[in-house]
Amino acid sequence: MITTPAGHRGILIGTVHVGVQGLRQPSAAIFDGAKRHIVEQVPSEGPMPEPRPVWPPALAKLTKTQRLGEAPWAAQVSPQERAELRRRIACRTGYLDNQVDWELATSLAMESPLSAAETAIRPCAPPGIPSRDELLSRYARDRNVPTYSLEVNAEVEKRRRSVEDRIHLHQLHVGLSERQPEAMATITRTLNTGDFDEVTSVLSSLAANQEDAAIYERKMLADRNEAWVPRLLKYLEDGDAVISVGVAHLSGPNGLPALLRRAGMRVEPVVLPQALP
Repeated sequence: MITTPAGHRGILIGTVHVGVQGLRQPSAAIFDGAKRHIVEQVPSEGPMPEPRPVWPPALAKLTKTQRLGEAPWAAQVSPQERAELRRRIACRTGYLDNQVDWELATSLAMESPLSAAETAIRPCAPPGIPSRDELLSRYARDRNVPTYSLEVNAEVEKRRRSVEDRIHLHQLHVGLSERQPEAMATITRTLNTGDFDEVTSVLSSLAANQEDAAIYERKMLADRNEAWVPRLLKYLEDGDAVISVGVAHLSGPNGLPALLRRAGMRVEPVVLPQALP
């Protein structure tokens, strides 16, 4: 719970962007009296980023052979990893086989491994289990609570592309390894217990080294949190906001709770009403 000096209140809740087994979900009652739902991005909200570039020789091969070539980094993706990437594309998109094959080929032809890494770090959800993002958005829609964003797509895309390719490639390997389910189980536990600082340790342990962990934390978490705070303060001062962001944004000295406290907000842990199983 966040309380402004004027006494206005808002709820800040951590999410994980895929459906996971064992995550305790809040009930729709958290939107009782809410005026707005605040999320990281609204997909349709612009300006939209420029398309991610394909490696030019890969396109040249398509012109000559009707088969898309691969970027140099794709040589480091094993057959087992390709098979799992394909499976995740299929479960995420629901595409037919030929469309899934084209999507996989396109991701391996990109100049950067960013797109493939994004697929790798999001496992397929168990059947019938929505992500917390989906659940909260449904609650807001059902109660006619409008949704606003903390950043537009072009902003976060610029940050994603500023992360070095070696970090994206490492995330791809880790996301497709046995380390991912272990990390997801830990993150689920932190969401269930509220011990968000453990997330920082998990993310750091998954990085190739501490330097890369620090780069990613600064570019994709700390800098974004800093940019969000002025917008968050406005929404909080208006009162009755439900704010949902990825759980990694809530941990450590650069997390949103710490930044909001420094901005004069009172931040207190609360137990939210739980949805029925």
